[in-house]
Amino acid sequence: MGGKQIAHGRENLMDIYQIGRRTRISLKSLRKLEALNVLKLDEAEGPLSELLFHMRGNQTFSLPMLLQMIADPDLIEDISYANQTYGRRARDQIAALGDLSQGLPGKPVTAAIDGTAKGDPIAAQMIADWLRDVLPAEPVKYPWIAVRLMLPLNDFLREKAMPIVPLALMHMRKLEAFRPYWESIENKSGRKEIRYFQPKTLDL
Repeated sequence: MGGKQIAHGRENLMDIYQIGRRTRISLKSLRKLEALNVLKLDEAEGPLSELLFHMRGNQTFSLPMLLQMIADPDLIEDISYANQTYGRRARDQIAALGDLSQGLPGKPVTAAIDGTAKGDPIAAQMIADWLRDVLPAEPVKYPWIAVRLMLPLNDFLREKAMPIVPLALMHMRKLEAFRPYWESIENKSGRKEIRYFQPKTLDL
């Protein structure tokens, strides 16, 4: 789905979906105005176009996309305007992350991502110790952890760390002491899925 933008001078570019949401003009009407050249449009693709294109072939948003929506919550409203189904998915996936002001790691933990990805058990233990303190009782998936690991980092560090987070978590799961905090189950599509949780304790 194309994501052309309208130019207000040289600044303040908005996706056509944002224009529709903010002016209450239907997308169909805006497309007609675009065809009549009433709107002066730029060919640049905005983040909304990328998100919508991604969802055409995927059920879930990627880690960079989740971080993008967290940084710019208006994108979720724009997705909903363009496609209500995608909008529901966006809201559900952001909601599944929980309260992002809680459970963020300190610098020693985020600094341990690289070492953990390389199989360093001491670094892995640092991430495991953090997770054991912050995991909820209700099972959570990879994005719950990955988003929290990325949020304290600047753009440069995120770019370096993001590709290796899955590998880091794989090595961390090898720690025997962390074994009660995760499980591998088969999801509805038949694929294996890792879930993390706070194990139940027996009341004595």
